[in-house]
Amino acid sequence: SGGTLNCPNTSVMYGNTNYPGNGGSGGSGGGGASVKGALTTCTAGSGSTGSSGSQGAYPYSCSNYYHNGGQTAFTANSTAGAQSIGGLYQSSGTINQKALPVAKPSNLLPGLNVELHGEDGRLISTATTDQKGRYQFATSYSGIGYVQLISIPTYELASKGSRSSGNSSAFDPSTLKSDMVQFIGGRAVNGNLNLILMPIETKVVISSNSISATRKDNQEVLWKTQVMPKSYRGGFSVSTIDFNNDRTTDYILIPKTGSPTAYFVDGRTGQSTRMSGLVSSFLRKGFTVTTANISGDSNLEYILAPSKHYSGRISAIDLKAKKVLWTSTDYVAGGMDISTEGSDPFGKAPTVNIQLTSIMSSETYKVIKGSSGKLVRSSSEQKKMPMAMPKMTHSHAMSNSSSVSIPRRRLPVMN
Repeated sequence: SGGTLNCPNTSVMYGNTNYPGNGGSGGSGGGGASVKGALTTCTAGSGSTGSSGSQGAYPYSCSNYYHNGGQTAFTANSTAGAQSIGGLYQSSGTINQKALPVAKPSNLLPGLNVELHGEDGRLISTATTDQKGRYQFATSYSGIGYVQLISIPTYELASKGSRSSGNSSAFDPSTLKSDMVQFIGGRAVNGNLNLILMPIETKVVISSNSISATRKDNQEVLWKTQVMPKSYRGGFSVSTIDFNNDRTTDYILIPKTGSPTAYFVDGRTGQSTRMSGLVSSFLRKGFTVTTANISGDSNLEYILAPSKHYSGRISAIDLKAKKVLWTSTDYVAGGMDISTEGSDPFGKAPTVNIQLTSIMSSETYKVIKGSSGKLVRSSSEQKKMPMAMPKMTHSHAMSNSSSVSIPRRRLPVMN
């Protein structure tokens, strides 16, 4: 009998051949006709058997078909971290994540880690969801197996069968595992193993030497990171940015006393990364964070500047290299606006410079070279133009000893 094989696209399956079906049986002959007359009855013989149906044709051999697992991770209520929040001045206390400014929210969840296990439980491969919430395993494994989520403290797995955006969760929240399914080339056959997670409403608590996240409903500590030694009691200046692009608010901490060292803390897990080198001490009073491609590669660097209405030196950080690139020696007074100068500040373009403009006067600025932090130019470097005499007209007869006064004109300043 006929059937349908779902053939999406991606992984190749080899050596398939189509075979035709057998011909159908011929129909039996029709019955004889009867004619009844007044004197006699005549009955004809039955009809002959019909010819049988023809056998199906042999098509070309189907050498392969394609199939795509289509695994996707979702969150039913994902919150995007703010791209930059200016100058949280925090020695200790709490931060309510729900109160933070939110970028474009999405229901696709990047940065989740999952594992592919064989039927016997052995680990086959690992994968991480991309910016579209998709994951796939780089393995040729074919056989029975299951997928397991590596848990993250700030999310809960939805009940199996829960739906979000038309997709159904295939994972058991008690085990974080999918059902046993058939895999070919590291992909589930004829089915999607989708994840649906629910974010836990949290508050972030910053103490004198640590940062932690707790559940709002029962005060359970989801993660806690001791950034400084137990003997430290100085507190931190704090700003926020989603530095790992996982749509979760992350934190940048600078100790308010001692060495001005920058710490990047993952808001999902509490994992802390210490930057080598020191940032500007001006940042202890609160700071903002801006991203720019100042090194000329495809990665963005982080520019830490004093909070609005404050002035002081700025620092550039390469998070990938985990180090402070430079701290400027130049700044403008009266508070600073930070902007970039150059093509495409978001990567894959030549380096950009950083312009510091005084909030008090837009005509007062300094431009710092992005790759080194050195001064490129400033508003004080004004090119003077030669004085142009105004055009004079002759007057009529004038009294003795008359004089003509020439009005003074203000010339434009050219940079």
